[in-house]
Amino acid sequence: MSEYIDLDVMDVELRLSWPPSVNNYYGHSAHGVHLKKTGRLFRDEVSKEVARQVGGKRINERPICMTVVLFQPDRRARDLDNHMKALLDAIEASQLIMDDAWIDYLQVFRGEVVKGGLTVVKISAGVEDLEQRGVKLKDIDLVLS
Repeated sequence: MSEYIDLDVMDVELRLSWPPSVNNYYGHSAHGVHLKKTGRLFRDEVSKEVARQVGGKRINERPICMTVVLFQPDRRARDLDNHMKALLDAIEASQLIMDDAWIDYLQVFRGEVVKGGLTVVKISAGVEDLEQRGVKLKDIDLVLS
């Protein structure tokens, strides 16, 4: 039986490798969608790193907030969102969280260039808990047209 991390007590911060783009993570064949070798290697690496960094603990079912900083391995132009699917699916596969649908609030930032690339993920309590900490989501201006 796994121990659970209490996000009311502490946030979780992970340092992971640079994720592949969704184009290099999934492949398509006559049999459907499958993980490419690059995707399997990344997913396995994330599972090992999550186990090492959080000691096999899991986050209990609840809404969570996630902040991600992607430090590119070089200066090439990249769409950050192309790397998020691989990252979120790998974190879910590690069983740290059971479903990435638990993420109610997701921030993604581009960091500076780091040789080899790096990903820093911070997971904290859900939106209600964020508001208790002084972050008011209603104060964020959204313009829908």
